Amino acid sequence: QQQPASSSSAMDSKWANVVRSNINQQQNQQQQNRQNQQKKHQNNQKNSKKSTNPPSAGMLDWAYRGFTEATGPTGYQFIHYRNPTRTNQRTVRKRLAVIGISNRRVLAVQFPTKGVVSLLVHNAYAEEIKASLARGKVTPMTFDPHHESVICDPKHANLSASQKKQMATDIYYNRMLRLCSAMKPAHVGSSIIRYFHQVQGHFSLPDHIVEQFFASRADSNQNTTTSAQNSPQQPHTSTPNNLDFEGLCEEDFMSDAEGEQSQ
Repeated sequence: QQQPASSSSAMDSKWANVVRSNINQQQNQQQQNRQNQQKKHQNNQKNSKKSTNPPSAGMLDWAYRGFTEATGPTGYQFIHYRNPTRTNQRTVRKRLAVIGISNRRVLAVQFPTKGVVSLLVHNAYAEEIKASLARGKVTPMTFDPHHESVICDPKHANLSASQKKQMATDIYYNRMLRLCSAMKPAHVGSSIIRYFHQVQGHFSLPDHIVEQFFASRADSNQNTTTSAQNSPQQPHTSTPNNLDFEGLCEEDFMSDAEGEQSQ
């Protein structure tokens, strides 16, 4: 029996819609594939440019210094300035950044007593930092961390001068112990405390503080090792040996000051 013409036309129209839908899907898929290929090609070009760029002079200088004897300034120092307003470390670092001093160059910001701010820096950067602040007529001050004037809290007013000196000394030693113990990376803290153990003067550290530092460091390493042994082993993932992955930039190659080993 012959199918009515109207039914045949409806069937043809239905199949035509299906065909058009399939064609549109194929075209969309092809367009998406082309876009993906273009993105992949662009990424490959970017990676190629990164990997083919030669190292800068600063990066090469940093690399060579790892195989030569140090010739520049070594060690650390505190630079003290008057601080007439109540503030915090974050604000001080913001001020330094505005002046143009990289906060990578300032290892620590401390407030050893009322009205004084202390910057711990590597000797390689000390003169540069002083010069930057001197442009604004800001000059460093002399400071003795053992002086009785460090203890300015009224509740200690009844203490004798010698008692205040001893308290100021204990505060300085404990502050340095906490600072070096918390310093990251750890070898920087070791370098700092060793240096101030060797120097003479107001900022010299005694044997018992250094011994306490390394005893605490040994206990911390032992606890870390024990914890790692007791925890389930994680699968090792290899790290690509390239500078882009490590997040290194030009400024990271300017000096080894922050990672200097003890002398």
